[in-house]
Amino acid sequence: MGVYLRNQKEINLLADDAHLPVGSISSDGNFTFRPDQLMVGSDGKPVMVNGQYVPKDYALLPKEAMTVDERNLGIVQVGLTQPIYMGGKIRAYNQIAGLSERLAKSKRSQELQNVILSTDEAYWQIISLVNRKKLADKYVETLTKFVHDVELMHVTGVHYLDRFAETLIATHADLAARQLDPPAPAALARERRHRIHDQMEREGQASARITLKTSVGMSDEAFAAALAKAKAEGRESVHVRAWLSIPAECLAQSEIELQSFTEQPGRIADANAPQRTVCWEADLTENRRFGVQYRYKTTAVYADPLDFVPAPEQPTFDTEEQAPHIVFTPYLRALAAQLTEGITDPAEKAKRIYDYVTLNVRYHYQPAYFVQDCLPDRCARDRRGDCGIMALTFITLCRLVGIPARWQSGLSVSPTGVGCHDWAMFYIAPKGWMYADCSFGASMARQGEEELRRHYFGSLDTGRMVANRAFEAPFDPPMYGFRSDPYDNQSGECEVDGVGLYGDALDTRKELVDFEDL
Repeated sequence: MGVYLRNQKEINLLADDAHLPVGSISSDGNFTFRPDQLMVGSDGKPVMVNGQYVPKDYALLPKEAMTVDERNLGIVQVGLTQPIYMGGKIRAYNQIAGLSERLAKSKRSQELQNVILSTDEAYWQIISLVNRKKLADKYVETLTKFVHDVELMHVTGVHYLDRFAETLIATHADLAARQLDPPAPAALARERRHRIHDQMEREGQASARITLKTSVGMSDEAFAAALAKAKAEGRESVHVRAWLSIPAECLAQSEIELQSFTEQPGRIADANAPQRTVCWEADLTENRRFGVQYRYKTTAVYADPLDFVPAPEQPTFDTEEQAPHIVFTPYLRALAAQLTEGITDPAEKAKRIYDYVTLNVRYHYQPAYFVQDCLPDRCARDRRGDCGIMALTFITLCRLVGIPARWQSGLSVSPTGVGCHDWAMFYIAPKGWMYADCSFGASMARQGEEELRRHYFGSLDTGRMVANRAFEAPFDPPMYGFRSDPYDNQSGECEVDGVGLYGDALDTRKELVDFEDL
């Protein structure tokens, strides 16, 4: 059935063309504007008119699009006829539905079997991967041991052959006792340390006056090679600059006298220089050495970090990182937190760190520091290191827990000899700066001298020459070439025609002239 209607007019929903703002539909279904869809004024803020934001873009809605032509309308009616009987089809559809259900169940069972099979395969794959990981871990362990052995061969058997013997003597008492030319008997050395400790504990301090002679130069072979190179370039001499460490001004040293020089130096660094040196500069046609003799008074003050109450507020200086070696690695962060867990007293924190280093790190001579990565991290992992590495490990762990700590180094002197040495300082208010000689402490621990091990947490002894109060500090004047030790200066440095000497080309010597206990 159909019906036709005629209307003489069109219906216009809009009187004129319309402009609709361009916006967005928010997650709740409301119409809104994003910041990039709004007009921005000269001040960088969205423009508002009559309390409403002004959109940047509009969409055109033309009047013609909203015009409805109702002049001719047609209506059509559609009817549906339902048959009276469809039983056969319904039964057939029920049978088809039953077959579909059984097919779906079969597919479900098949999928379940597939899932079980995939799970089984994944399980055995995991088992395989676990065993492969174990094999890989064993391989890594083997490679790590191989690297360690190669490094040890390098340290002890190739370039550092002399250090191999020193390491054995320093760490094995039975081998030290078999030296053909042994130093002073260990019993005498221990007796002297106990005597100094008792005096410092009783009187508060102990002093000594020490005279040392040091020199630096290049080997004859190195000089000959440098001179030949200079002559090949049209020069008749080589330009040499040399530096030696000398006593710096500090609380532990006074009455410093620079008694004599092999020749007049070009520069003597300020008494409080971070790494104090005396420097020579000369054009040489023949090889010669540069040397200095000096005398000073050293005073060791006794301090027990645990015999006073720390101030509630502690300073924050000297608590920062100092790359490449004083670095707060994740491993060191975790170690510092573990060592000081539950401890609030800064002195007790420092002692926990000192105990860890002196009781766990085994003394071992090292390759040059500049060929190694973060020394404290390696020391904490391998538990091996020399005096400088032990000091750096203590400093880094202290700084990690908020305790100011810094470097100090120079020479270790006794009535029987002199050698290079490094140690640490740490600060706890109101006491101030105190010392931590982890290397000496570890040595006392190996000898079973607990009292002396404890002494070097807070105090030193009278056998010191302090030349350096900073790690990785420049010389005054600065060295142009690469230093054999870019971090510390104890024995001296030398450069020829702007090239730093290293290894056998550099010849340094130290001599004890006099040691007087006061």
